[in-house]
Amino acid sequence: MLIAGVLIVTAGLAITGSVAASAADKESRDRFQVDPNLRIVSSDEFNGSAGTLPSARLWNIRQGGGGWGNREKQVYTASPNNLSLDGSGNLRIVARRDGSQVTSARIDSNGKMGMSAGVLAVRAKLPEGQGIHPAIWMLGSSIDVVGYPESGEIDIFELANTWPNNSVGAIGPRTNLADKTPWKVQKAVPPSQLGDPDGYHVYWVDRTKGHIRIGIDGHEVFTVGLEDLPPQSVWVMDDPFFLVLNVAVGGDWPGAAGIGALPAEMSVDWVRLYG
Repeated sequence: MLIAGVLIVTAGLAITGSVAASAADKESRDRFQVDPNLRIVSSDEFNGSAGTLPSARLWNIRQGGGGWGNREKQVYTASPNNLSLDGSGNLRIVARRDGSQVTSARIDSNGKMGMSAGVLAVRAKLPEGQGIHPAIWMLGSSIDVVGYPESGEIDIFELANTWPNNSVGAIGPRTNLADKTPWKVQKAVPPSQLGDPDGYHVYWVDRTKGHIRIGIDGHEVFTVGLEDLPPQSVWVMDDPFFLVLNVAVGGDWPGAAGIGALPAEMSVDWVRLYG
């Protein structure tokens, strides 16, 4: 449904499992399929001229940094050197050295495309290297009102340093809102479910009331529900969330960038919301 110009998906979806690989090399590693009765209700295929920025209708470009998150080193910019379409249907998010700085890019769909239930899928190829931290994740749309961790966080996939070091999971608030230590239910996906580190993969989340499933290609790799929360925890995962895509560098996790780790590029083929 559309509320004040913001698309909110409220219909549930089901992932049906593996499909045969496409003949096209770019698609050859994918094993992702949704129920054929379901439809794409919003998407970005990143078609456009090389060097242009992603659509302002769907994306906010966040700028700043040099200490964000885990005391990371990157400064986020709107420069085409860090963020641009490649002219072949992909979005490039590039972390690089610019003189004495490390610059990168971070975009999100806050206020433009929100999801409270359904499936959100991102087809991307992620960079790796010491100190490199690409992330496909979500934050609660209420973050500007209630703050963090009250808004909640869903980590669809985060890669830290080199393949296969990763994390998926969910984060939320405690019953006592004065306690800013969030609850966390997280895991590392085993290498057998990650596939080729040099290829594109579909990273997805399936949200139904009281339950979250996260997957890579045709594999479900993580699930969490109300019953899995630690004591004195609040489930906020049924609220609207928005997508965040970024490449962070350095900080407490994953540590300082290694020699030769930069530039590091995340290539995003498409983002699709099913309902």
